Amino acid sequence: MGVRGLQTYIENNIPEAQIKVRLDIEAKRYHERTGRRAVLVVDGLSCLQKLYPPEISRVYGGQWREYMSHLNNFLASFHKCGIDLVFIFDGIVETSRREEWKRRRIDKKREIESMFDYIRSRNSEPPNNSRFIVSALGTFTRLALRSLGANVHQSTGDADSEIANYARCHRCMGVLGQDSDYIIYDVAAYYSVSSLAIDRKNHLVTTMKYEREIIAHHLRIESSKFPLFASLVGNDYVDFSSLNSWHRQLTNRHNGSIPLPVIITAVALYAQSQGRELDVKVIATEVFGNAERSSVIETSLASYSMISLRSLEEEQTTAPQSFRFRATRECSRCVAGDHTGRAVEMPVVTQLDPLVLNLSRRRHYKV
Repeated sequence: MGVRGLQTYIENNIPEAQIKVRLDIEAKRYHERTGRRAVLVVDGLSCLQKLYPPEISRVYGGQWREYMSHLNNFLASFHKCGIDLVFIFDGIVETSRREEWKRRRIDKKREIESMFDYIRSRNSEPPNNSRFIVSALGTFTRLALRSLGANVHQSTGDADSEIANYARCHRCMGVLGQDSDYIIYDVAAYYSVSSLAIDRKNHLVTTMKYEREIIAHHLRIESSKFPLFASLVGNDYVDFSSLNSWHRQLTNRHNGSIPLPVIITAVALYAQSQGRELDVKVIATEVFGNAERSSVIETSLASYSMISLRSLEEEQTTAPQSFRFRATRECSRCVAGDHTGRAVEMPVVTQLDPLVLNLSRRRHYKV
């Protein structure tokens, strides 16, 4: 979900923050600037809707042979643009996000029920089933991409922070996804997968690139205040409905629904008014009327924490060569140290970069 209403707000109110780009040109500029081949980190879950094309039927459980062919063409299109893709998929649902996950599953169940009701009553496929995601599509896509030689990882939890930190640690060209949280993260660039267009005949791949600083300027907020802003608008960690009373007080609108653009601009001003050192208990008292609920805001803020480049440079200097910027596709168990320094086995589907694991553990990220 990301930040409630932010993606739509940007698309409707900040057109200058959305720039249509050709990814082959973006990759060329990246190579000229860094001397390295461009790498995009792909949010696997948010890309499923785009990866499974509308022309392939979704009603019968998945047309897997056609889908495999499409995935192969998808990878080839980026390769011809000079871009390598790293796919990272979500793992288990974290406890703090479980209610939101349950709500989405219930909505999906209703969508499937309505589709089958249509088939039973009219004996034909529903006309608009392109939004329906085939059962087990995420699992199949992960295995299919790996069989095609793609670089595929699976997080042990929610992947957003690991995607952002992977892109930062490896100084990648950017992130390809569809989640407004990537505007909040300080990643090199955020490219929209919903706007992705591939012209195989002319070898062109285009999409929209979101300019984080332009968005911050429009909202009159420092980019460093984005995590607090996201938390108080409502996201996967702070339930939007729990903020309703405070949103009404903040916007001075006590009757009827409050338009999301009004909430977004008001919360941006509030977040900007807070000092550099946040007193989360005071904020929780203002927002929820209860300082003990500060843990909800703290969890949300922590989810946007990023590995600092200074820590990264220090780690590169002191880490053994085998621990420097290494990624692998092999399915294995990752051996790393726990908080006491003992070596422990970490069960993961794919071995994550040891450097990211080490820095994440030090900064208390969940990996």
